[in-house]
Amino acid sequence: MNKKIKHIKTHFSFYNPNNMPLPDIWRNGLVLAEGQLSNVQDAAERNGMPWGLLSLSSELREVVYDASELYLLEGGKEYQQLSLAHLHSSFDVEYFYAKNQIIPNTAPIDFSYEYLSGVLPVPEKPEYGSMDWVDLICDAITLREQAAVDFLLTYDNKVLGNSGDKRVDFLPFTVDYMKSMITADGNEDRYFEQYIKVHAPEQISARQKTIFKPWYYLAKQDEEGFEKAIIEASQGHKKMVRGSYPISASQAMLPSILLGAVSLAYDKYAWTLKHKNDYIPEWLVYRQYE
Repeated sequence: MNKKIKHIKTHFSFYNPNNMPLPDIWRNGLVLAEGQLSNVQDAAERNGMPWGLLSLSSELREVVYDASELYLLEGGKEYQQLSLAHLHSSFDVEYFYAKNQIIPNTAPIDFSYEYLSGVLPVPEKPEYGSMDWVDLICDAITLREQAAVDFLLTYDNKVLGNSGDKRVDFLPFTVDYMKSMITADGNEDRYFEQYIKVHAPEQISARQKTIFKPWYYLAKQDEEGFEKAIIEASQGHKKMVRGSYPISASQAMLPSILLGAVSLAYDKYAWTLKHKNDYIPEWLVYRQYE
């Protein structure tokens, strides 16, 4: 008898009083997300720029999820291409914004998109934090943007504006922790012990207590531990999304930190998950592009 494969399903928080079929929900979501992108352009034209860059990135990422769900439900190369293109566009905007943290006054760049065209202005007062950096480097890994990964690894946690003693301040610690796990620099055990014994007992969210664990087992080349940690982290993520955890809708459905971990595990060791996980589209992390 075959053992039943574990399936972690996405928590849906949308209102569906008419029991609309899932494909119709995602098609409606695409229309709404693309309408929001049009509104971003209208606001930009009225205000003569600058755009709200991170809002733009978030709106682009909304389309990524809806298009991916349609691809998984119905197939269709066009949905996969739409999802991937929007993820690249979202990453481009975030990466431009983040680079200005380490290279002040980065030159503006031309940005063209189906709904938007023009010049991305230099952020006057960049406000980019540690968790933004974590999500960005994980997206770079998922998209196999190695030059961006290498550049982001040069960041110092002080560049991201998080002050405080690293022994008790979790946010700056996440940068050092992730850099160690991604590069497997030999300090993984020390950082993991600090994560579990110092930071986890402190007042960090339940999601943060589990979401970083898979990276340790990846660095230690422990496939069984990695599988268990992905399940634990996904369940912790789902629990927080179901509650009132402050997270964008696009990150709620497609958490960058989990996508990046599974992508890197696949690229380095050809690991694939032994369970089904709706938060981690296989076509994206395993590069099953049509």
